[in-house]
Amino acid sequence: MKKYLNKTILLIFTLIGISFSCNLYSQISYLGKISQHEDGVYGLTGAMSICFSIDKKNIYVGSQYALAVFNYDESTGSTEFIEAYRSDDDGNAGLEGPSCIKISPDDKYVYVSSDWLNCISLYERDPNSGTLELQHIFYDTDAGFDGLRGAHEIGISNDGLYIYVAAWNDAKISTFRRDTVSGYLSYLQSIGRYDEGGLVWPQSLKVSRDSRFVYVASHIDDEVSVFEINPDTGELVYVEKIYAESGQYSFSALEISYDNKFLYLAGRTSLGVYTRNTQNGKLTMKDLFKYDDPGISGLNVIYSLSVSPDDKNIYAITAADTSFVTFSRNLSNDEFQFTDSKPFMNFYLSNDGHSNTGLICDNNYVFGASYWESGVHLTKRNQTDGSLTYVKFIYEGESAIVDGLYNPRSCCADEQQKMVYVTTSGHGISIFQRNDTTGKLIYKNVANSQNQHTGMLGYNDHTALSKDGNYLYTLCQWFEPSGMAIFKADHTTDNLILLDSIMSDTYGSTGFDEPVDLAFSPEGEHLYVVSSFNQSGIAQYSYNPQNGSLELENFYEIENIGDPFDNITISNNGFYVFIWNTNSGDITMLGRDEISGALTYLSTSSLNSIGEIYLYGLTDIALSMDQKNLYATYEDNGVLVNYSIDSINHKLDVIQVFDYETLAIAGLQRIQKIGVRNDGTFVYTSSYDNNSVGLFYRDQSNGILTFLKDYTEPENDFNGLDKINGICIPDNDRNLYLISSVEEAVASYSIDLYLGPDRGICENDSALLDAGKGYSTYLWSTNETTQRIYAKEEGYYHVKTIDEFGFVDYDTVYVTVYRPEVDLGPDIAGCFGNTVIINSGFNGENLWNTGATSQSITVGNSGTYSVVITDIHLCQNRDSVNVIFHPLPELNLGSDVSACFGDSVILNSGFNGENLWNTGSASQSITVDNPGTYSVAITDNHHCENRDSVNVIFHPLPEVNLGADTTIQITQTLVISVDSIPDYDYLWHNGSTNSYITINNDSLTNNSLEAWVEVTTNFGCKNSDTLLITLDTNNVYIEPVEIRIGPIPTTEFVNIKSNYIITNINCYDIYGKYLFSKQPNSKTNIIDANDLSSGIYVLKITLINGQTKTIRILKLKF
Repeated sequence: MKKYLNKTILLIFTLIGISFSCNLYSQISYLGKISQHEDGVYGLTGAMSICFSIDKKNIYVGSQYALAVFNYDESTGSTEFIEAYRSDDDGNAGLEGPSCIKISPDDKYVYVSSDWLNCISLYERDPNSGTLELQHIFYDTDAGFDGLRGAHEIGISNDGLYIYVAAWNDAKISTFRRDTVSGYLSYLQSIGRYDEGGLVWPQSLKVSRDSRFVYVASHIDDEVSVFEINPDTGELVYVEKIYAESGQYSFSALEISYDNKFLYLAGRTSLGVYTRNTQNGKLTMKDLFKYDDPGISGLNVIYSLSVSPDDKNIYAITAADTSFVTFSRNLSNDEFQFTDSKPFMNFYLSNDGHSNTGLICDNNYVFGASYWESGVHLTKRNQTDGSLTYVKFIYEGESAIVDGLYNPRSCCADEQQKMVYVTTSGHGISIFQRNDTTGKLIYKNVANSQNQHTGMLGYNDHTALSKDGNYLYTLCQWFEPSGMAIFKADHTTDNLILLDSIMSDTYGSTGFDEPVDLAFSPEGEHLYVVSSFNQSGIAQYSYNPQNGSLELENFYEIENIGDPFDNITISNNGFYVFIWNTNSGDITMLGRDEISGALTYLSTSSLNSIGEIYLYGLTDIALSMDQKNLYATYEDNGVLVNYSIDSINHKLDVIQVFDYETLAIAGLQRIQKIGVRNDGTFVYTSSYDNNSVGLFYRDQSNGILTFLKDYTEPENDFNGLDKINGICIPDNDRNLYLISSVEEAVASYSIDLYLGPDRGICENDSALLDAGKGYSTYLWSTNETTQRIYAKEEGYYHVKTIDEFGFVDYDTVYVTVYRPEVDLGPDIAGCFGNTVIINSGFNGENLWNTGATSQSITVGNSGTYSVVITDIHLCQNRDSVNVIFHPLPELNLGSDVSACFGDSVILNSGFNGENLWNTGSASQSITVDNPGTYSVAITDNHHCENRDSVNVIFHPLPEVNLGADTTIQITQTLVISVDSIPDYDYLWHNGSTNSYITINNDSLTNNSLEAWVEVTTNFGCKNSDTLLITLDTNNVYIEPVEIRIGPIPTTEFVNIKSNYIITNINCYDIYGKYLFSKQPNSKTNIIDANDLSSGIYVLKITLINGQTKTIRILKLKF
């Protein structure tokens, strides 16, 4: 890499007394930030609502400003964080205060209500991953919308056609029609507080599980309104209101049992159980459990309810008692009782009223959202008795890939092993490896203190690394006893192994009574430890590189050196040791023997002011590599003092002062730390308040500093940290690391131009090549002159930069383009019911839009099938093919056909195309007159075939015979009849519908009558007969009664026949006791004698002409 200096710029800076060398760079560029919460669970701050997906594969949690997505295993209760959508992300503005989350019945869409922003957000759900994509946000202020101010809870009908919203700020209960394809909503109806059924503060809403009724509870009214859903329009029709009973108030949550029999109503300190009338939706109080009832606990401030799917338990989450409360239901008698209350230790399980949808359960597990803890508590449910066992707490920051960055304070770098160690105040040491190519940090491990004695990692900002990089020493100041821990750096596992702890109460230990700082000598042979309280002084230890052990050599008491102090810095040549006091600002200069390491007091600089500039709060000092200058920073009034080191008189002389108030340099306001490039060319200062870094150029000939610029977030994509309180510059001078205890993060920066390593891209992608901001001129090999370019073609890319100070730099990078091949071929056609095989032809990673990951798939449905293939470079290509399964031609011969004997039936396929009947006919219709099964196969122009068949039945005609024509006497009554058969219909010429009629002289017209009867079977088949009756005027004759009976004696049945219709038969025993009677209304009848004992019985037979006959029968039994 070639660098040179612009000569014109050189002349300008020479004139103002600044001499630059050709190999310097002033630019720093942001590389990335590693945060305590990186890649961990996020989006749970202020968790308030929670919901299962319909398939129980995902859990969605709404928090103050986010919606978090988890994978969920219903059988094990395990959860896996996927991602979270924040309200400050693009498009997700509706996620502030997500009070309720509801999933559409088809599991395709997620609806999130915000009572803070008066809206409902619509997300489309990926059924495979559970991730969400925002589709739309419906605001109360949108044209045609109403009833969303304070939208608190959502209910969805089972058919997915309607959504109901309880909005407390609007005091409205609103109905929306839902498009089941797109998920979009359209406004239908609102019921306001002054409307029938309206409520002042509608907070909780539940749709009955049969989707016939909606129940809405008011937090202020202490009322529940019942509405019936109009099945045609979805609109609500008021049914009734129920009011609080004694001990009920501040209604907060509703739930309905899965069998739809009960409604559960949570008041602030009570749980009401109501019986539901499933026909009209009305409620009747059954049980009321109150906070102050004997034997009940944990019911103080209920905010959420949930019912187990087996209906055996009702669970409540309470804020004041911070508990899960369990009620049980006996399914055999529907009796309810309080079961248990579990206040979990050290967990503040509270929604504090932020949502009444913070509790869900399935048959195995119960989840409770905790607003103040920013997480979700998971308990395991005993399916026998409903009791809960605590499992875990899913919290903001859980499973973060980076740990130990709580309150980071300082860092040290091992140039040999490329390691960076970040010391935190109270939470351990985070271990990173520096990528020497990119300069970015890679998290490796954390050394945590498990208690106040183990590892001594508590509450100290200072760590020292041995020069060989094998041992690390850290101080513990505030614990009793205080001391120092010694760690071995395990470069195989990238971890720290605790070797020893030297405690202040250990016999023979010196310098560890509340130690405040430590430093190695440049050659690495001595370690100096500063303590500033009961044992104030500097302890000098010799270092054993074989095992990292320390041996005390000297202890320099504070009285022999100067004022109290709490920090130490050693010059690079090892000749000087500087100690200073943060409060007084005193800087003491000590001489050091380069062989023995012994210290000698030289001088103390005690400056309270320089001219009119006051010096308060000394926060840091740094030495130039040539030991010519010492730079001191004063936090309170933002001052940087440049001291020259007088090596002859052994004192410090002020040569420059930079103050924030006068110069308005952002990097000086509440200045915390200062860093000096190892080559002595540039100085960096960090501002705690302005989140800025100040850049100063140092003239190596005289140590004079010149302010160049401020790097201030978000200027120039600096991406600085909030409250910077640490700077670390590795020996390679190519990187700068900033530390923030507030953000709990470390940010990485490159100091010179670097395009990064050669890289590969995928076809149609581009590689962003960034030369970094802050340069005055950019010239790329593509002739582009911007800071960034996008490389799409394969080849070398070069850039030349010139910064504002005339420094020129170059770099080159090679870009390779990768593209895997895939071709699914032309579109495919088939017939419904068949399948086709689609093959990508790619022997690697395949992902079809069906979710399959094989090289080929078999499909049986029409649609567009696409595959994404990924090669070893993670480059992708995709192709799709349309598969059309033509529907089979429509064919329906209808249901089976019944006809009557002698008729014929026409069977029609209805298909104007190729037909083939099993009769051999090829016509569209056939006529049949024989019973049987008739089938047809039809074929359309896509060669798709369909078949159907129908059974044809021909029923026989009824037998009807009135006999030969006859005559009657003028006094004669003639009975004409046909067989009486159940389910047959009869119609005579005179309109009678009996099976017989009576004819006499009055029935004749002109002495004759043509009598006819039509009989219809239960299959609709008809037959008829006609009888001509004439009056015999010559003879008057009355037909004698004739009754025949047999067999006599009988063992089973008695057959009776008469020439007159028998209207009644009474049976008596030999003593005249009545036994039974029958009304046959026919000329024949059968008497069942099986149940009669042996003996003589009397039958009294009454005929239609009024005559009676008495006949004896004999019954015998064998």
